[in-house]
Amino acid sequence: MFARAMKEFIKADPKDVNHTSFVGYLQCDYELLFNSFSFPNDRTRDDEWRSGDQKTRFEWAFKIKGKKLTVITIYDYKDPRPLEDIDMWHVGLKGDQKELETFFREQHLFVMTTTFNTD
Repeated sequence: MFARAMKEFIKADPKDVNHTSFVGYLQCDYELLFNSFSFPNDRTRDDEWRSGDQKTRFEWAFKIKGKKLTVITIYDYKDPRPLEDIDMWHVGLKGDQKELETFFREQHLFVMTTTFNTD
């Protein structure tokens, strides 16, 4: 038996997150996300990360290269609380659902998705 190497993920660019869709929730605090992924993108600033509809203030965005590009986002959707108080995050995806599951499993995080895998 052998251990499978973790897939490499890199921070996504603003254009990469276009057309990602909500797929579930991640329940954890900001400190855990910060320790795992560093600072989120500030979607309130006037730069390329600015939220077009102003419903998201903070977002982490990653891409995983595989057979096809997979983009994963973790964000605060319509949550008015201060960043440090948020404990339920939205998760977005563009690409392979299995890559999303592997990504969070490798980070030792559990995502409650809106679809159930029956494999």
